[in-house]
Amino acid sequence: MKLPLINSKFALPLYAGVGIALALIIVSFAPKIEHTDIGAPAPLAEYIVAKKRPFVPRATGYGFVEPATLLEASAEVSGRIIYMNPALRAGAFLSKGTEVLRIDPTDYELSLAQAKADLVAAKAQKQEQTLLLDSAKIALQIAERNLKLGTANLERKRDLMRNGTISQASLDQEEQGVLKLKQDLQARQQQMEILPSQIDVAAARIKQNEARVVEQEERLARTTIRLPFTTRIAAVHVDEDEYVKAGGRLFDAHSVDAIEITTRLSLGSLRDLIVGMGQLTGERKVDRPSELLSQLGIKAEVVLPDRVYEARWKGTVVRIGESQDMATRTIAMVVRVENPYGQIVPGVRPPLLKGMYVAVHLYSDPLPSLVVPRSAVHDGKLYIASSDGKLSLRAVNVVTQDDVAVVRAGLEAGEHVVVTDLIPAVDGMKLDAQPSEKAETALNAISVPPVPEVLK
Repeated sequence: MKLPLINSKFALPLYAGVGIALALIIVSFAPKIEHTDIGAPAPLAEYIVAKKRPFVPRATGYGFVEPATLLEASAEVSGRIIYMNPALRAGAFLSKGTEVLRIDPTDYELSLAQAKADLVAAKAQKQEQTLLLDSAKIALQIAERNLKLGTANLERKRDLMRNGTISQASLDQEEQGVLKLKQDLQARQQQMEILPSQIDVAAARIKQNEARVVEQEERLARTTIRLPFTTRIAAVHVDEDEYVKAGGRLFDAHSVDAIEITTRLSLGSLRDLIVGMGQLTGERKVDRPSELLSQLGIKAEVVLPDRVYEARWKGTVVRIGESQDMATRTIAMVVRVENPYGQIVPGVRPPLLKGMYVAVHLYSDPLPSLVVPRSAVHDGKLYIASSDGKLSLRAVNVVTQDDVAVVRAGLEAGEHVVVTDLIPAVDGMKLDAQPSEKAETALNAISVPPVPEVLK
């Protein structure tokens, strides 16, 4: 038998309504489900504690080795080369005072002999004029005495003439004698006026000839060429029996006691080198530029960047360039190395030769600074783990050098600097902050590198 509702057209809606009713009854009597918001897990963030560490500012430059002193010897007199030292060859080492060349001195010896003879003649002439002056003084005294006697005798004869004792002719003769005596006195006086000036002329001639003698002695001495310091010969431009003119090039040499390297650093590298030395402009003012190098205390190490040699030398910064190169925007630093030929070890430590390309490492004294790994700086910001375990994005002022960054503003000692690269990094996000001993050790090592042996 068939039920009428099952086959009815109302069966499907009826069943649907019953199902819905049952579902509502079940839901209304079922227990409520509680939802708990557990959130995303806090990312692990390793940190270091910000503190002042001894930081060594440093910079590296490159340059070529040049001798500290160059000698371009030129002939000071003309003549034929009559002697040439057999050791005067390119590359040879010669000691200070060694005679290397001699120019024919014959003409200069003759000139010296003539100058000496003229000096002797000038001295004899002065002596003669001096004797004449002495004789003239005596003759003047005699002439004055004769005139006095003659004048007195003339007065007596005038008295006799007035008495009629003598004739007029006798008186005239006496007057003529007195006139001659006056003329003789005048001549003696003129001689006394002329002789001192003649003596002065003779004295000046003596000085002139003495100067000529000195000049000729110097010219003669210049015919012998000796080395002014211990040198290494770079090039020889003449040969024996060759005629050279004054000013002609003879040879080139350079000193062996020291070398210099001119390395160029950008202003940024110089800033890195003296980072933290701001007190020079405040508490410690530099009044004279000459005091700047001693105040900075820059040390230098010269390294030969060669695969075969790894030699190192201690250097000294001796001066700074007077201007900035307009093309490269760099400033020259000149480093001097003493005794570049000393302590040579064949195959291990070569001498510093002219033209060698070397690296120059410059170091300042350790400075207490807030130093963080360079990788911890993200677009001028540090990730700071706050005391409540949240991330703070902090803008800071830093100066970077190699793998470290020196924080000049924006960070306080004792704060936790995150060294983990967080992706993403959202200000205020929760962190699982953990200290990193490995990062602490690595930072200490790179902020204060081992002191090179040559600088100890």
